Amino acid sequence: AIAVSHSVLPHVFRGMEFWLFMFIHLVLYFSYRSGILNPQWTKVTEDWGLNWQAVRIVTTITTFFEVFYFNQCFARYTNLYNKTRCLMCDT
Repeated sequence: AIAVSHSVLPHVFRGMEFWLFMFIHLVLYFSYRSGILNPQWTKVTEDWGLNWQAVRIVTTITTFFEVFYFNQCFARYTNLYNKTRCLMCDT
């Protein structure tokens, strides 16, 4: 079983930012699916166009740094946890 109550998820779900971005995401998603927004508008030659190759590169680099940062934070947490446990055992 997954214990959600002692994780970061309740804090995230209480935040207004999460629901704002979720709402924007759903509006854009369903607008594209229903045809309200024309997929041709996002071609590179248009004003709102996007080079998806560049997005892929930025996403890859961002994911790498997020994983690296999380690994460093977890290593520091584990180190602090072990030292705290040793300290509690000594007292």
